Amino acid sequence: RLAEHYFSKGDVLLAIPHFRRALLIDPESFKCGLRIAQCLDRLGRASEAYDSLLHIMERGIARCEEAIQREILQAFTNLCHRLGKELEVIDCLKSHSSLVESTPALFYNLGLAFYKCNRFSEAQESFSRLKAVHPRHSAGYIGQAILYCQLSQYDQAVRELQAGRAAAPRDAQIIENLAVVQMKMGNP
Repeated sequence: RLAEHYFSKGDVLLAIPHFRRALLIDPESFKCGLRIAQCLDRLGRASEAYDSLLHIMERGIARCEEAIQREILQAFTNLCHRLGKELEVIDCLKSHSSLVESTPALFYNLGLAFYKCNRFSEAQESFSRLKAVHPRHSAGYIGQAILYCQLSQYDQAVRELQAGRAAAPRDAQIIENLAVVQMKMGNP
C-alpha cells in the first residue's frame, strides 16, 4: 500500500523500492511489475520501462485480472508510440482484440499505429469501428479528424469533430482539436 501511495502522489523514487520489495514477496505480481515500469517511464528511463513492460507481456497477461490487463496494454502501447514502435502496437493489440473492442483508448492506439505506419485504410477502419462501438467517446472522432487533416480535407475534419462534440459535448479534447483544425483553415 505504501508503494501505491507514493506512486499516486507522483513520488516514484520512493515508490520503486517498495514495489521491488513487493515483487520479492510475490514475483508473479503483474501490478507491481507494471508500476515499476511506469515509475521508470516517469523518470525518463523509457528503454528500461519498455524492457520491463515487454517482460510482462512475454509472461502472458491473460493470467491477471482484466483491469490490470487493460492497464498493462495501455502503458505498453503508449510507450511504444512514443518510441516509434508502431508495428509492436499493431501486433500487440491484434492479439488482444477483445480487450481492444471494450477499451476506447486501446482502440485509438491501434488506429493511431496504423496511421503512423501510413496504413490509412486500416486506420480509417479502426476509427470507424471505435465510433460504432463507443459512439459517445471522443477518440474515434479525433482519429477520423486526424486522417482527414492528413489528406488536407479540413472541412471533413471539422464536420467529424463537430459530430464528436455533439456525441460528447463536454469533452475538452474534441474542443481543442476543433480549434486547432479551424486555425489551420484560417478560422480562429
